[in-house]
Amino acid sequence: MNYFAFIHPHSIEICGNTYQTHLSKLMILYIKLFRILQNQSIKTPIVNLYKTFNTLPLPLLREYRILNFVHTFINNKEK
Repeated sequence: MNYFAFIHPHSIEICGNTYQTHLSKLMILYIKLFRILQNQSIKTPIVNLYKTFNTLPLPLLREYRILNFVHTFINNKEK
């Protein structure tokens, strides 16, 4: 799917540390994009849209990547 090829891998690196006002605008665009790609109506719950793509909303994805980095850093030290 084009979303995972072009948008998903770069979303956190590009906009992860921006202001909440900018991030909320971007999240609205993501939800619109998800609805278009999944051919869903406006009434479809947002949670279902993210579940279908098996991904997280941007703030949670940012936290996940940070925690994953810290975990990797702590557990992969050379002995």
